[in-house]
Amino acid sequence: MSDLCGTLFYIAPEVLQIEAKYSNKVDIWSAGVITYSLLTGRFPFDGENDQETYEMILKADHIYYHT
Repeated sequence: MSDLCGTLFYIAPEVLQIEAKYSNKVDIWSAGVITYSLLTGRFPFDGENDQETYEMILKADHIYYHT
């Protein structure tokens, strides 16, 4: 796979890196995001706008919510 596709909050860094080829490991990333969202009620990468969210994903700069 090499096309840019996916939903903003679930997209893996490999998909955002245009030159990178990615595999089914991006599905594991998405499952992790889903798990995080189910446990916290929020997304781990949630910027003020799409560009900021993309940058957070590429840097793996997640938001840590705790209760």
